[in-house]
Amino acid sequence: MSTLCLISIFVTTTLAVNYPPIPSVGISPVQQRIAINGPSSMTVGWNTYQKLAQPCVQYGTSSTNLSLQSCSSTSITFVSSRIFSNAVTLTGRMPATTYYYKIVPGNSTVDHFLSPRAAGDTTPFNMAVVVDLGEAALTDSLRTSGTLSRNLAQNADSYEVVVHPGDFAYADDWYLRLGKLLDGKLLMK
Repeated sequence: MSTLCLISIFVTTTLAVNYPPIPSVGISPVQQRIAINGPSSMTVGWNTYQKLAQPCVQYGTSSTNLSLQSCSSTSITFVSSRIFSNAVTLTGRMPATTYYYKIVPGNSTVDHFLSPRAAGDTTPFNMAVVVDLGEAALTDSLRTSGTLSRNLAQNADSYEVVVHPGDFAYADDWYLRLGKLLDGKLLMK
């Protein structure tokens, strides 16, 4: 096969990709996540469809009084991506304390996390370990995708720690849906 033919196939395939629309408010946070970042720090991460000049998180120990704010300059992307990854680290947190936070700018809601316990704390706690949130079955009647995520969300305040060392998601039956491969709206249906 000639180089020109391969380039033609690549360009045709690339131009045929049908991505879902970008939200009208490109600075709105999507795919939020939090992570312990040392004994007294938490990092709040999220994605946006536009680069943020200064990603910030307002926070406090009351959901109605977010009087503290931390910001960063971390809003990065890859050439092949449509989203920007943002991260802000909240330092100096008191141990085992519930903090409420809101991502700014954007139309974020107030959420919360429990800061890490002090070293040596032996109080019993509950944790969840999740290895895979991907699709596990080939037929809709057996598909379990979403069940584990839904359960974790419904019981989030029951766990002090959720450990997730595995993949966030992937489609193990993608080869059965080749017609949807380049259609971002349909691939995961």
